[in-house]
Amino acid sequence: MDAYERDLERNAGLIQKLLPGTTRTLTKYRVDPNEQMYLGTKGWMFYRPSIEYVSGPGFLEPEVMYARASKESVESDPLAAIVEFRDRLAARGIDLLVVPVPTKAMVYPEEFSAAYESGHGGLQNRSFGKFMDSLVRNGVHAVDLL
Repeated sequence: MDAYERDLERNAGLIQKLLPGTTRTLTKYRVDPNEQMYLGTKGWMFYRPSIEYVSGPGFLEPEVMYARASKESVESDPLAAIVEFRDRLAARGIDLLVVPVPTKAMVYPEEFSAAYESGHGGLQNRSFGKFMDSLVRNGVHAVDLL
C-alpha cells in the first residue's frame, strides 16, 4: 500500500504539470480532450452539463420537462417528485432538507469566461428561483447556498 501511495504521489505531480499543456494543445487544434469538458480561462476545466445548466433553458420549461421525462424515464416535474419524497419521509418521522449544491460553473463563472466579473455572485439556471419558491410554498425545507 505504501508503494502504491508513493507512486501515486510521484505521478500526480507529473500529471498536474502535463495536463494544462496537453489540454491547451488539444484545444488549439480543435481536438476535444473530453466531450464532457469545456476549457475556461487560465486552464480551468468545466463540466459541460454544468455550463449547459446555467446557460440553457429553464429546467421547469414545459418542453424541457417533457424531453427529460421521455428520454430519462423519470418524473418530469422535480417539485412533484420532491414533495412526494418528503411525504414518504414524513410518514416515517423524517424531515427532508433540500440543499442544491452549486457547481464550479455557478460559483466561479469568471474562470469560465472573462465576460463575468469576479465577486458579482453566482450564476444559476433561470428556473431555479421559481423552483426554490415552489419548494417553500409546498412546505419543503430548502437552502440556497448561493
